[in-house]
Amino acid sequence: MLHSPGGNILGSLKLGIAFRDAKSTVSVAPQGGCYSACAYALFGGVNRQVPKGAKFGVHDFTDVRWKPGHKITAAEQRENEQIYDFLRAYAKSMGVSPSLVSSAQKTPHEGMRVLSRKELAQNGVVTGR
Repeated sequence: MLHSPGGNILGSLKLGIAFRDAKSTVSVAPQGGCYSACAYALFGGVNRQVPKGAKFGVHDFTDVRWKPGHKITAAEQRENEQIYDFLRAYAKSMGVSPSLVSSAQKTPHEGMRVLSRKELAQNGVVTGR
């Protein structure tokens, strides 16, 4: 059961892969939330649930090395694109629409795109099982 504001994206990917290897059913806690990096952990569940009253949201990641006001260089932008290409491939391999990762990329880190129940189903976030 997940309830997290987010955190380390690499840790979330590792957790998602562990969930998949264990053929886990993964759910967001009732009345809980799974935001930011937590999303990538949830994607690993063979069966994924976001119960009514729970929230699921995505946004752009940030590099902890960057200070407020940091201007992203061309090299950093290329690196970010490679990371997002990997995240899209990961999502697709887990049965989640890669377009959701693109949507996260377009949502400023300071904000959060919370998906509706319909969007959760359309993007394959919930499996309905």
